[in-house]
Amino acid sequence: MLKKQYKKEDWVAYVHEYFSDKQMASNLTEAYGSYPVVKLLLHNEFFWPWVCKYWADHREGTPGGLQRTTLPETLAHIIAYYVQAVSERFKDGQSNNIDTCEEHQPCMIFASLRQALEKLPGIDTIAEINVTSLPDLRLDQTTLSAADAAALAELFPYMRRLKKLRLTYCMASSAASGKVIDRLDNLESLEELNLQGNIIGDTGIGKLMDKLSFLKDLKKLQLKRVSITPVGGAVIAQKIGLLTGLNRLYLSCNELAASLSPLGRAFARMPNTVTFLSPVTCSNGTLPAVERQMREMIHELRATVTPVKEDSFEMYDGAKSKRSQGRKWKLVTDMLSSDVHRSGVWITFKNEAEMLVWIKTEQCTFMLWG
Repeated sequence: MLKKQYKKEDWVAYVHEYFSDKQMASNLTEAYGSYPVVKLLLHNEFFWPWVCKYWADHREGTPGGLQRTTLPETLAHIIAYYVQAVSERFKDGQSNNIDTCEEHQPCMIFASLRQALEKLPGIDTIAEINVTSLPDLRLDQTTLSAADAAALAELFPYMRRLKKLRLTYCMASSAASGKVIDRLDNLESLEELNLQGNIIGDTGIGKLMDKLSFLKDLKKLQLKRVSITPVGGAVIAQKIGLLTGLNRLYLSCNELAASLSPLGRAFARMPNTVTFLSPVTCSNGTLPAVERQMREMIHELRATVTPVKEDSFEMYDGAKSKRSQGRKWKLVTDMLSSDVHRSGVWITFKNEAEMLVWIKTEQCTFMLWG
């Protein structure tokens, strides 16, 4: 029920009824007034139990040494907390084959939260000030349909202060991933994005790069095992420079071996960026051409190649002639594509950008989606 002006005494009574610990209840009723976001949330009784749950969970401990606030400082704090809490309900429903029930439908639950937020007075002008830490949202192996993903993404405009978003092995179709990608530019404060294990594909990767170009604080991007082929690799090489703040990029377990040369040329223009392509895949027939193209790229950019395992070989220097380093290049290719050594090589460019590269001529194993 929405209250244009909630009665403080009703809220205080609710808190004391909610908590059996009278001291915890009293502490909450004394503390909430210092949090503008909480005072806004209390205008809708939908949020009353969630404010109490948040208080209880964050007062009882800080596992892992993570810095936590005792009450939500931003809308993103309470939304992330809510979504993560109800995601366990999704998993229970899916594991018990009762996900057709409305109460277990993620799209319905996300929509109810969005509707509750929309009813809050002045939500578009709430001052999220004196914030001591920004929140994370983590969903792992929570199956989301396209409708579910769209409903989740409709919450993003209220989560502008989200710092980290982790959605791993959640979206088994490019249609579902596309719904999330469409709204990522709303997450203005995002520093880390992990989309590992979702089906993004070549059709979605270009839009993803375009949307992420608006996120100037983005530093870390995890795109491991997202079904990208050389077609998508060419798009990444063309657009990755738009992500000006990026310093860590993970592209492992995609079919990107044939894209290593154009990707290397792109990364050579991105100072201090470290990219992980270990492993990336191609066919046996393609491997010799991939190795030749990589060698040309290394010499063109005067890059250096060093082993992951120390003392495996001396540094291969792209500034020196190929003829004088024939034996070294054989050692490089042994490390680059050997299933025996399983190590790969580091390629370092003049601007100190680096690529960790290991090539497999078979598909990555342990794929979650069939």
